[in-house]
Amino acid sequence: MSCNKNNKTSGDFFPWAGIVSHHNLAREYIDKWFFYLSKTRYPKRFFIISPDHYKLSLQHYSLTEGFWKTSFGVVESDVYIVREMKDQLNIDLDDRVFGIEHGVYTIIPYIKKYFPDSKVVVIVTSGDSEVNTLTAGYLADVLENYFDDEGKIENFLIISSDFSHNGNLIETNINDELSKKYLLNSADVSWNTVICDNRAGIFVLDRLGKKKMKSRIIFHTNSMEISGYDQDITSYFFTFFGDIK
Repeated sequence: MSCNKNNKTSGDFFPWAGIVSHHNLAREYIDKWFFYLSKTRYPKRFFIISPDHYKLSLQHYSLTEGFWKTSFGVVESDVYIVREMKDQLNIDLDDRVFGIEHGVYTIIPYIKKYFPDSKVVVIVTSGDSEVNTLTAGYLADVLENYFDDEGKIENFLIISSDFSHNGNLIETNINDELSKKYLLNSADVSWNTVICDNRAGIFVLDRLGKKKMKSRIIFHTNSMEISGYDQDITSYFFTFFGDIK
């Protein structure tokens, strides 16, 4: 499976961001999402925003210069960019947050599998359903330095997120319809309609998109469709985002 290292557009759609699940149950879809991305472009680095599932961070954001061992090899942090962002965000490195964070380690191996030369800049944000728009906005301001028109050609933003949690099928479908409105039309619908476990990441994505994004939902499924278990359902949207030309 060859990667498009020239970063050529696929038709009129050039994705610079996307949403991918961090549940291992959805691994088949995670793999396909990365495979499809590899046929479109080859980012120099991936910026990953993950929620802090275990509330280990003592700061609004956590960064690391660490690396991840995977069955495909080692994925390295872009230490230079991490240090730049650390200074801009005025925070300390916080490695301990990352060891058990499945919002990160679930998807890292696929980066090595399909983009073996790429590095990562991993950001874990505190908070869950309630978004501190001041702190999330500051993160977006910092990331804008890496996602201007030129930056979007060499960088890719991953929002690590799952969607509706802990409901039955009726509740899940209602929640997903709300999320889908934004995912299909982010220019006209508020990010606040999205029901997921990484709302800060969605807020940052929305700010970077500046109401000029178009999207493609690659897959939409849920844990019941994958496992057959019809209680405590989690749903998944796998998407790509590009700019309206």
